[in-house]
Amino acid sequence: MKKCLLSKQFLTKRRHQRLSPTSVYDIGDKLRLVFGKPSSINSLDNNLNNLDSHLLIKLSSSVPSAFGTNNLHPTTIWCIEMLEKYLKGEKLLDVGTGAGIITICALKLIRNKEEKFPTNFQADAFDIYQDAIKQAKTNLRLNGLEKYVNLEQNTLTNYPNNFYTLVIANLPPIAISELWLELIEKVADNGRLILSGILRHSFADLVERFSRKGFKLIDEKLTDLWCLAVLEKNL
Repeated sequence: MKKCLLSKQFLTKRRHQRLSPTSVYDIGDKLRLVFGKPSSINSLDNNLNNLDSHLLIKLSSSVPSAFGTNNLHPTTIWCIEMLEKYLKGEKLLDVGTGAGIITICALKLIRNKEEKFPTNFQADAFDIYQDAIKQAKTNLRLNGLEKYVNLEQNTLTNYPNNFYTLVIANLPPIAISELWLELIEKVADNGRLILSGILRHSFADLVERFSRKGFKLIDEKLTDLWCLAVLEKNL
């Protein structure tokens, strides 16, 4: 029998890595993401806000889970970049929210553009993992946004059909292959789907399947391994 790699020593080491010093990422033209202990982030708050006009996103790295660490996956970065280009409407769904990073970025962008949230605005975010929800709640509190999001440990089947003007799904490839038809049902007419975590070899086939369901590819990110698609529903 193979020795389990998830030993106490391994998990302790990974936890210390997540407690590393503050890290700062500028993404797109408007957003600045800061990872660190809440006390460290708050001490830098004024300095970071005064550097330029970037919107500050505070993200805790002190919760010992696999979500919201100091390293951003390329698929997450792409989703955030696409938010700046394609965020619209009043109904938002973040599928598999993880640490809540994408939801927080969307809320910051909407409030910055509109100066306040629209009257009929609704943001739903969920994940199937309890650790993810714990981290997302921490990050929402850090940014003063917890009351603007319906955050749940949940599954996709528990959300309204044909309702959301923007659905964001940054998911593992196996989840995309299993959920793509359910994702289609959540997008309102003329709404958009930002889908990331697609493997390169399956990108063309997946886009074709969406096309047969009335979606048009309006943007993409392609690498040798990972891909992102922005799809618009035009029925």
